[in-house]
Amino acid sequence: MLNNVYGNYATNNGGGSYLNNSINTTIIGSVYGNSAQFGGGLELVYSSYNIISGNVYSNTAITYDGGGISLWVSTYNTISGSVYGNSATNGGGVFLRNSDYFTNIGWITNNHANTTGGGVYTNTSHPNSYLGVGRVINNIPNNFN
Repeated sequence: MLNNVYGNYATNNGGGSYLNNSINTTIIGSVYGNSAQFGGGLELVYSSYNIISGNVYSNTAITYDGGGISLWVSTYNTISGSVYGNSATNGGGVFLRNSDYFTNIGWITNNHANTTGGGVYTNTSHPNSYLGVGRVINNIPNNFN
């Protein structure tokens, strides 16, 4: 995806974009100002080896999780852009559900979660969910769950 994706609303999943069974996709454009119940900006389901190099910002998961990015049973995905200014119930920036080996080399900052995981939410049964050298700072109520 090369172009910017902005100002969209989805009644269920992936306000900006919804990818199911995606492999080796690179998202270069920015994703902003979108909303959905889950995955306000992007939702990747059963998707692996994808790269999100564009910025993901000002998106909202209206009722549930993953304001910026929601990954469900998706492994070996990488963020190299910035994820900021997103909001959700859990995982304001990034929501990881059964999604191991997610790598962050960008910035995840200034996101908000109503419950937990302002920056990154990961379910505890997957301790290898989050890897990387990127920065996760200034998220509310916390950087990680």
